[in-house]
Amino acid sequence: MNSTKNLTLKAQFKQWLEEEQKNDEMIVIGTIPHILRRFDKRLAIIKGNRFEKYYLSEWRKLFRIDRDIFG
Repeated sequence: MNSTKNLTLKAQFKQWLEEEQKNDEMIVIGTIPHILRRFDKRLAIIKGNRFEKYYLSEWRKLFRIDRDIFG
């Protein structure tokens, strides 16, 4: 994740979703573009179901950890 310094938050979230998609069948069903449409550029939830909110929550936890380690 330390290679994401120049990416927007939404781009970082997309990159993380692409990695998670390899192991998570729910992302395959929901598709990344569909999930990303639910959030604005600051990753505020415009509308979303519990799975979309879950992915954003998980990413935020990991983002904060990586930010402390690599920041």
